[in-house]
Amino acid sequence: LLISFVSSLGFFSAGLVRGWSAPAIASIQGFNNYTDYTLPQGPLSREEISWICSVAPMGAAIGSVMSSFLLHNYGRKVALMVPSFIMILSFNILALAFYSGSVEQMIFARIFNGLAVGITVPSGQIYITECVEPSVRGLLGSLPAASMALGIMICFMIGTGIPWHYLSFLCGAVPVIEFTLLAFMPESPTYLLLKNREDVAYKSLLWLRGNRQRHIVSKEFQKLKDDVQGILQEGRSGPPKKLHFSELKKSQVYKPLFIVTMITVFQQWNGVFAILFNLTIIFEALTLPISERMATILIGVVQFVMTLGSVFIVDKAGRRVMLMTSGLTMALANAVLGATFYLQKNSETYNSTTSLEWMPLFSLMLFIIGYSVGYASIPYVILGELLPNRLRGALGGVVALVHMLSMFVCVKLFLNMEAVIGFEGAFWSYAVITLFGVIFVYVLLPETKGKSLA
Repeated sequence: LLISFVSSLGFFSAGLVRGWSAPAIASIQGFNNYTDYTLPQGPLSREEISWICSVAPMGAAIGSVMSSFLLHNYGRKVALMVPSFIMILSFNILALAFYSGSVEQMIFARIFNGLAVGITVPSGQIYITECVEPSVRGLLGSLPAASMALGIMICFMIGTGIPWHYLSFLCGAVPVIEFTLLAFMPESPTYLLLKNREDVAYKSLLWLRGNRQRHIVSKEFQKLKDDVQGILQEGRSGPPKKLHFSELKKSQVYKPLFIVTMITVFQQWNGVFAILFNLTIIFEALTLPISERMATILIGVVQFVMTLGSVFIVDKAGRRVMLMTSGLTMALANAVLGATFYLQKNSETYNSTTSLEWMPLFSLMLFIIGYSVGYASIPYVILGELLPNRLRGALGGVVALVHMLSMFVCVKLFLNMEAVIGFEGAFWSYAVITLFGVIFVYVLLPETKGKSLA
């Protein structure tokens, strides 16, 4: 539990990175109900906004490649300490951009924000997966997603009430706590066994299990050794090393890699981060029954509550059912949200009906509920459960690379899509892609609940 908590601080910081854009952009632009702290040169252009929002995922794509190197050569623990240090520096550089008035400095800082997230996502999930007991792996493995949702919610709550540069300084304080606590955590027993450090691996497992009766820990340790030895003998594994192309020709490698990678692509192209990063811009284009500030906070609260609730059902419902339910819910919400924008532009009846003002907010809430109960956490859980043990670090980096590149493209193109086909066209496109994701899960994803990590 302690390992999950400390690792989840990294995901909390990742949530701060992802939640920063909406309130910060509103503050910089001087939107209604937000404190106006525009830069000396005035409000940002749409192109500048799209780059500030999207470069964090681009940095995360680079970070995902670095994560493989760190995971293999320095272990899971160091692979979490490095991004926490980068996060401290980048948030402070971002805050100082207010005083320099430099958009380029903001973009630079956001790239390194993303770099830290890209390293944290695979490293944190792998660390948790390898350290917790299989019986609670789904439960504790879902906590990072809840921590990320909490980070987004806190950022929305605080960011809507304070200047964006103060928000940046506060965000930079969280990874200081993570870095300090990680220094006292043990390395993953699985990683230590793969490095042929059996004595240290046993001590690590003993620490992780709270020094419970040694014969119980010894039994679990023997099973872990057997699992590792089994995959070594089958030729599917070996001492941690770089990923070679020849490995990708093996069906036990390329099949799970393809499945996990495609699920992370669908996770992005349902539009969730395009929405969250540009939430205040979306609200500016809508007629809402409540203030944009309250609507932003409400979305953050709904996401956190629903993601936290999903932690307690992930091992009961199974991965497949939750992903398909999540996808269908988001597809419906995207379709309704697209219809809302269409009607607002083309229907006088819609614009004159006060009760319909709640429709876009309810649609966004339904979308966030759908995302939170499945796609928010399940892809991270199956990453640790479906990928082969020895190559989990390398393959996790590959998956994270595709994941972050997909996020970058989706977020960067959102405002461009809006300019060409309108908000309605963008959301209808997301609805269609999400439905394809549901079909993909139904046809190809095996159930991994309770699966041995071997």
